Amino acid sequence: MRVYRNRLIKVTAIICICFVLGNIYYYFRYLSFSRFNIMPRKIIENYLADTYYNDFTLKGKDFYVEHKNYIWKYTFVDQSGLEFDIYYRHLSESAEGFFYLLFDNKMGNWWILDYYWQAKLRKEFEEELRTEKYEKEFDGGTPSYIFEIKTETDIDEISKTISITLSNIPKYVKTFTDKTIGMYVVIYQGKSIYTLGIDNKISKVMDMDQRLLEQYIYNEIYDLYIQANN
Repeated sequence: MRVYRNRLIKVTAIICICFVLGNIYYYFRYLSFSRFNIMPRKIIENYLADTYYNDFTLKGKDFYVEHKNYIWKYTFVDQSGLEFDIYYRHLSESAEGFFYLLFDNKMGNWWILDYYWQAKLRKEFEEELRTEKYEKEFDGGTPSYIFEIKTETDIDEISKTISITLSNIPKYVKTFTDKTIGMYVVIYQGKSIYTLGIDNKISKVMDMDQRLLEQYIYNEIYDLYIQANN
């Protein structure tokens, strides 16, 4: 009887230890805010596969906290050898002011910050495209581009920059989202006079020839610029 009881105690202890270790493993791999969490990488890899035509290889990764956000940074390389960074961001505080205690993957792609298509465009249009000076920090996962009109001649560069991006993104992207289009905002005299994003008329212009699209965007911005001066 004593031998049986000792064996039962050992088996029970082993089961308890395995249960605890299993939960610890699950926590660090799926729920923790740490570099050990594999969920952000899985979400990003699924996003890349669903969004782009290319294949990607992971080259490096990092984890840090910035501006009340937990951030997983991954460096990938595409088939052509182009290296780019892509981020997964998770809030450290909820909108109600409470702290997130566990990683929530239900937010899905919402917190992905995607810089791949910008890198592709810059490589292809190295001399023509200078989007860096217009890029702003991602707002809710959407890349934003802020253009300011100081003189009428600025409209030429603005319309050219927007038309290059919109005309060429379809070569790389198979699924369009707000992360692969972004939001374009044109400001004049401190006020927004023109916006363009995936949620409005952008689908109507994506198939235009680049020169026609550039002229179309120029006319729209120019008309609003003239109205603002009247």
